[in-house]
Amino acid sequence: MSQPTREEFNNHETRIKKLEQQTEPIPVAHVAGTPEDILKKLNAIDKKLDRIDTKQDEHATGLLAHSRVVEVKGTMATKDDLTAMATKDDIASIKATQDQILMLLQQKPGQEQS
Repeated sequence: MSQPTREEFNNHETRIKKLEQQTEPIPVAHVAGTPEDILKKLNAIDKKLDRIDTKQDEHATGLLAHSRVVEVKGTMATKDDLTAMATKDDIASIKATQDQILMLLQQKPGQEQS
């Protein structure tokens, strides 16, 4: 594809600027009532939004606290975990067995265990 000429480029640039400057009218809904009535309604809506905002903050704080509890519980060992863990005696027994196996593997064929 060939590059546009300088004139074509300038024409495109001008067209883009015109398009960016064009705006569409925003339709306004007819609002019935006096300005005071409308202001009261807007204030009521503002109060509701404040309550929603406060409630949302409370929920976020609660969720954060809950997630921390879940995280801590996820890292804590249970009674079953502790009973399933190897004791020092278990580890010593495994070590002794390993030492015996190592000695047997190091023996030359035909040599008796001492």
